[in-house]
Amino acid sequence: MRSLLIAMLLLPMTAQALETAPLPGHVTRTDEGDRGARQTAIEATLALKVAHPDQVRRQVLELTKQAGGYPTLVSDGRLDLRIPPQQVDSVVAQISQTGLVLARTLQRSDRTEVIADLQARLRTKRDIFQRLRTFLDDSNVAATLKVERSMTALVTDLERLRSELEVEETNVRNAAVRVTFQFHQERRVDQVVSPFEWLNTLDLEQFLGAF
Repeated sequence: MRSLLIAMLLLPMTAQALETAPLPGHVTRTDEGDRGARQTAIEATLALKVAHPDQVRRQVLELTKQAGGYPTLVSDGRLDLRIPPQQVDSVVAQISQTGLVLARTLQRSDRTEVIADLQARLRTKRDIFQRLRTFLDDSNVAATLKVERSMTALVTDLERLRSELEVEETNVRNAAVRVTFQFHQERRVDQVVSPFEWLNTLDLEQFLGAF
């Protein structure tokens, strides 16, 4: 009888059926989401043309810190930021004032069902894993090897699902904002020799600056 139960647990079709079935008495987060707030991921992009990139970069990082966010990538031409969702509109508006806005996007996507599905699959995999563990002590060698192979595969699935769920929850918990820079550098006038001697005595930078 025990061997039959082990064989049933090891069948891919059985595992797949269990994976999609909710646990008895369990209310999924999707059901909760239908009655309350949805879980939304926010992505924003902002392309700026700036004259003083170092100064603007420091200013954007300070704005992010004040909003309770943090950077995930800092480079000369790009900043990837994580910002609390409720602060996104305000922070993006303030960043827009630090340069000339070339492009701007804001996208919101409902991740409620995706997160609920990952949570349900994770619970099911854990349940199967725990049930397989109970067969190890009383199984014969052949059955034990099958159980161990299945448990190894389940561990891989569990790690993958946990990773996917962590990514989704991070995206909901903190909006992703990407800021890219194009540098507008002032052109310097080189000193040239003029056939008019009086022009050679002028400081062209200072002279042109007056205009």
